[in-house]
Amino acid sequence: MEFNAEQQDILTNNTLFRGTACLVCRRRKIKCDGRRPFCEQCRKVRLEDECQYDDGQHKSRHQLLTEQIEALQNRIQELEEAYNPEPEDDDEDHNQEDMAAQFIASLPEFLNHRFQLCPLISFYPGFKTPSKSLRNAICMIGPFFSSSIPGSSDPGATIRGLTNALATGENTTDIIIATCILAVYLFGNGRLVEGKYHANAAVTLALSGRLHQTVGQHADGILKSALFWQVYYLDKCWGPLIGRVTGFKASQDTQTAILTPFPGEERQQRPPGSTIIGFLETPTLFPSNNIESLVIKAATTFEQCINFSTITMKSQDAPDWTKYFKLQKVIEHINGSLPPVTAQSDIDLRIIVVHTLIHSSTIHLYLPFVSKDVNLQLLSLDAARAMLTVIQAIRPSRYQYLDPILAFCWKSAADVFIREKISVELGDIPDEASVVRGLQNELHVIITALRKLARIFSIAENLVRQVEEDLGVSPS
Repeated sequence: MEFNAEQQDILTNNTLFRGTACLVCRRRKIKCDGRRPFCEQCRKVRLEDECQYDDGQHKSRHQLLTEQIEALQNRIQELEEAYNPEPEDDDEDHNQEDMAAQFIASLPEFLNHRFQLCPLISFYPGFKTPSKSLRNAICMIGPFFSSSIPGSSDPGATIRGLTNALATGENTTDIIIATCILAVYLFGNGRLVEGKYHANAAVTLALSGRLHQTVGQHADGILKSALFWQVYYLDKCWGPLIGRVTGFKASQDTQTAILTPFPGEERQQRPPGSTIIGFLETPTLFPSNNIESLVIKAATTFEQCINFSTITMKSQDAPDWTKYFKLQKVIEHINGSLPPVTAQSDIDLRIIVVHTLIHSSTIHLYLPFVSKDVNLQLLSLDAARAMLTVIQAIRPSRYQYLDPILAFCWKSAADVFIREKISVELGDIPDEASVVRGLQNELHVIITALRKLARIFSIAENLVRQVEEDLGVSPS
């Protein structure tokens, strides 16, 4: 078929047929080039997230996130119906009075435990005047930690509150904090699948609000920054432990790069691009050593080391030695920034968390090589023993305030001692019986710590059983 000059021009130039421009360009009444996933006009004015077409084929990032939130709403509705039926109308006023009384009773207990439930946003003023979703989460926590507080620690009301909050457009900050609290509660009680679901919800909400690219020194910017890092900490600590791909990526992509500065570095000059990639490449350029920043850096290192170990042990290819040496330098840098651990009753327990995460990171980093490298085997043993020193600094009365993530870190140290014990028993070394007794005593310290934590969080009891099974002893 032949085309005349006018038809040929239409086929070869960039003019779009009527109705095929993106919705933004139509609304602005400007020419659109129809590029996917977003057109040039939208790119110029930073409206990539809004650029969408009504052909039913292309969905903007905004559309995708909206659909994810809608799916979360539907799933939460299903879960909350499984927990508790809707109350009768006649009981609604009575329930509201009960919830108000439970909130008043629960708030002081919750504030005592806020550092283990939301360690990066523990200062939030909204705790005392929360919206319904956050109030329900606080009311769940009070009876969980104190039997003297009326009400139930069942998460049903919290899940219902989140369902309604998403549907009615409640305060987003309260929704995200409540979701994080619920996820930690579920993880700590061994309900890993449900915890994973709500952790995913928190990540989705944080991404939809672009909290990962919060830049600003004003009060609102600092609050959003803390809120992001809280979700990030939850994602990085628990994701790799439960076999979940973490939601936040170490990426330089303009849409997904984490540009939010570490706490305490809002006013400092720092390298352009991703905060996380920059830290992993050159940790000395990110010098802040306040406790919030250290918690985030330790969680990042923890996740990176677990992923490196997992990939290395599964792959037939050579290890990524470049990444290995970078992680070694990161661990050395953080170790040099850590405040000492003491047995003081008023010590910030987040210091315990940071030390423990870094020791566990060391164990995971060396894990693929310990069977063939005696030096790395000894360094792993040193890290496990350093973790014991941290455990011994924890007073018995403080266990109820510990982050449940510690249970998994302690389990990684127990694995080192068990491996060492088996190696000694199979080998031929002087004074073998004495060495084995020493390792058994070190294992006893970890098992005792796990049992103390299991009085609060049942996930620790599951890990005690695993350690006892690995030792070949009957569960006690």
